[in-house]
Amino acid sequence: MGKVIDIYLFSKNSKVLSFFKKIGNSKVFSMVIYNPVNYKSILRNTTQEIFVYIDVSSFEDSERKKLISYITRQNRFDFGIIDPKN
Repeated sequence: MGKVIDIYLFSKNSKVLSFFKKIGNSKVFSMVIYNPVNYKSILRNTTQEIFVYIDVSSFEDSERKKLISYITRQNRFDFGIIDPKN
């Protein structure tokens, strides 16, 4: 069996979390769920290979812009942005 892919999901939206429920039972993926407000401190300290999904619906417009700017500048991990409101 190949390497397990670590996925960090930053969301507290129950609908978004439900979309990822099947991944939690996967043998290919390992899912860790975090509160979105802690994204910077968690991502700053990670050294392992991860894929990041971040739900921007928890942030006000000004903070959302900072978040997207921060995430798109990173080259240590790949990412996906979730925006259930838009």
